[in-house]
Amino acid sequence: RLRGIQAAASAANYLTSVSFHEGSPADESAQLALLRGRIDGLILTPVGKPADVRMQLADLDVPVVLMSEQLDGVEADFAGDDDTEGGRLAAEHLLAGGCRSLVYFGCSESSWADRSIAAGILLLALRPAGSGGAEPLRLHPDNSHYFLFRGHPTIIVTSGEHYGAV
Repeated sequence: RLRGIQAAASAANYLTSVSFHEGSPADESAQLALLRGRIDGLILTPVGKPADVRMQLADLDVPVVLMSEQLDGVEADFAGDDDTEGGRLAAEHLLAGGCRSLVYFGCSESSWADRSIAAGILLLALRPAGSGGAEPLRLHPDNSHYFLFRGHPTIIVTSGEHYGAV
């Protein structure tokens, strides 16, 4: 990613600067504060709370591209994975392979990527009966954190991170 960013910026006669927030919302906030008035655009892999990042990005008043993680309520372009399709494909693969017990174990309900992965799993679960393939998943009637598959409680586990996806 960094080489692509640098190549595009250099071709347009812009200098690139790279700063790492080490996955810390406090460090991210400090880095963003230091950029005020010094940059013409920002590419950010966010870790902070959407409300905090939204305020800081508004103060910067520059075009922003978010990478890897979208933030609710933050107006910015996005470049990243299709986590919804990834969730659907992961569940479909496991079910077609005969798995009877699956779990989705994500980072946080507030994570855009986690919600997108769960949405992809639900796309598989909610497809019409008789559409071929494995029996669809259904939400467990007593606990919406679980699914039912072949009459048994089922959990789906996937993993993803900012520096790639599994």
